[in-house]
Amino acid sequence: MLTAGAPASAKTLAGLCDRVALSLDAGIDIRRIWRSEADRQSGRAATACGDVATAIAAGEPLDEAIANAGPFFPPLLVELSRVGEQTGSAPEVFRRLSQHYQSQVDRARTFRSEIAWPLVQLGMALAIVGLLIAIGGFLKDGRGRPLDMLGFGLVGAQGLVIYANLLVGIALTAGLAWMALRRRPDWAAAVRARVSTLPVIGPALQKIALARIAWALRLTMNVEMDLRRVAPIVLRASDNARYSQHDAAVAAAVGRGEPLSQGFAATGVFPREFLDHLEVAEETGTIVESMDRLSRRYDEEAEHAVGVLTRIAAFLVWAAIAAVIIALVFRVFGFYTGVLKDALNGL
Repeated sequence: MLTAGAPASAKTLAGLCDRVALSLDAGIDIRRIWRSEADRQSGRAATACGDVATAIAAGEPLDEAIANAGPFFPPLLVELSRVGEQTGSAPEVFRRLSQHYQSQVDRARTFRSEIAWPLVQLGMALAIVGLLIAIGGFLKDGRGRPLDMLGFGLVGAQGLVIYANLLVGIALTAGLAWMALRRRPDWAAAVRARVSTLPVIGPALQKIALARIAWALRLTMNVEMDLRRVAPIVLRASDNARYSQHDAAVAAAVGRGEPLSQGFAATGVFPREFLDHLEVAEETGTIVESMDRLSRRYDEEAEHAVGVLTRIAAFLVWAAIAAVIIALVFRVFGFYTGVLKDALNGL
C-alpha cells in the first residue's frame, strides 16, 4: 500500500532514523523495530512504517520495503538504506541519515530566526502600500478625482482589492511551487541541478551532493560489490540530478573496464579535487579511508556555505524592504511635487 503526499518532514525523519539506528545497534529484530515505529507514529507516518513492517515480515529486504512504502520516505533515505542493506552497514547509514536530517532541522531553525524580523518589516511595508491605496480613495485632487499617491493606478477599495489579490496570487504561486517540489522529488532534484550552476548558492549545493557521494562510496567500497552497481547507487545518493543523471553512463564506462575516477571525470560535473582524491585512492587501495575524510571535509564546507546562504537570504529580504521603502518615498514625493506644481500653475 502506497502512502500519498509529500515526503516526511526533516524533524520526523531525524527522530525515526535515530531510533532505528539505536535499535539496530542493540540487535533488536528488524520486524520488531518497524512495527514499534508504526505503533509509535500516527497518520501517514504510522501507515508508512506499518507498510515497511508488513513487507519485511513477508520476506522483503529492508531497502525494498522502504522503497515500496511510498513517497513518505524521500529518495535520499531510500537510496542510502539500499546502500546500508547491501553493504551490511544499516546502523551506520541510519545514524548518518539522522545526523543529516537533524542538520536540516537546525539550519531551517537558524534560517527562520535570521529572516523572521526582516519578513515582519517587509509585511509592514506592504501593508503601508495598501493603506496609502485605501486612503487615496477618500481624498480628492483639484479635479475631484481620487488621489493616486503611488502612481500605480490603484486607489480606494477597488484598488486595495486588486493589490491584495496580487499579493495573495504571488503567495499562492510560491506555495504551490513549493508543494509541487515536495511531492515530486525528481523535480526537486532537477531544480537542485539547475541551482547548482548558480554563483554563491551553487557551490554549497555541490558540496552537499559531493559529501553524500563520497560517503556512499566509502560504504559501498567497504564490501565486495560490482562497480557497475556501485556507480548508480552512489550517484543517486546525491539527490541532485546534476550527478544522478549520469548513473547509466558511469556504469557503462566501468563496465568497459575504466576506473571509477575516469567514469566520473567523463561526466564533466565533478571538481578536479574530488577526481584526484578518488584516482589516488583507487591506485593505492584506500578508497574507504580517503572517501571518509573527503565526505567529512565536504560536510564542514557545506555547513559553512549554508550559513553564508542564510545570511544572503536575510540580506535579500532587507534589500526588498529597502526597495519598497525607497519606491514609496519617491512615489509620495512625486505626488506632492505634482500637487504643488498644479497649485502654482493655478495661480
